[in-house]
Amino acid sequence: EDFIRQDWAREMRLKFSIRPDFPNTSLLINADGSINQDYFLPSRTSPTNVSKDPVYAPEELVKRLREEGIGRAGDKDLMIATMAALGTTDLKDVLGRKDLKVLNDR
Repeated sequence: EDFIRQDWAREMRLKFSIRPDFPNTSLLINADGSINQDYFLPSRTSPTNVSKDPVYAPEELVKRLREEGIGRAGDKDLMIATMAALGTTDLKDVLGRKDLKVLNDR
């Protein structure tokens, strides 16, 4: 039964995955209908935008947040540093706060 399901999946990929109006779709699957695993691997040449070094020193981060409030600055690096300091990816609960008690609680 697994072979029947796998054959059906290959046929469906061959039938629906390759679209002439999108040339890159021919790279998704191999000629036999199996998935091209190499296509889905991260590119070795793609740059990573993640910096391992903090952009803001802790004192500077606290100073900027006191002035502008959490999440109010248009500075993307400040936002990322704030999220890292809080250990979150969602600032909605602390948006706009200036008392920074939330930083001390963490």
